[in-house]
Amino acid sequence: MGRRRRKKKEKEKEKEKEKEKEKEKEKEKEKEKEKEKEKEKEKEKEKEKEKEKEKEKEKEKEKEKEKEKEKEKEKEKEKEKEKEKEKEKEKGCLATCKNLPCAPESPQLFQQ
Repeated sequence: MGRRRRKKKEKEKEKEKEKEKEKEKEKEKEKEKEKEKEKEKEKEKEKEKEKEKEKEKEKEKEKEKEKEKEKEKEKEKEKEKEKEKEKEKEKGCLATCKNLPCAPESPQLFQQ
C-alpha cells in the first residue's frame, strides 16, 4: 500500500511540475507580447518623426518659394527704378537743353 501512495505522490508532483512549466510558458508568451507592443510603439514613433521631417521639408520649400517671390519683387522694383531713371534723364535733357539737339536718337523728346 505504501508503494501506491508513493507513486500517486510522484504523479502529483509531476503534474505540479507540468503546471509550473505551463505557467512559465505563459509568462514567456506575455513577455513576447509586451516586446511586440514595444516594437510597435517604436515603429509609430519613427513614423511620427518621419512625418515631422516631411513637414519641416515642406516648410523649407515654402520659405524658398517666399524668397524667390521676394527676389522677383526686388527685380521688379529695380526695373521700375531704371524706368524712373530713364524718365528723369529725358526730363532733365528737355529742361536743360531746349534749343540744343542733345539727343539726336530721340527727336520726339527734342520736339516736346
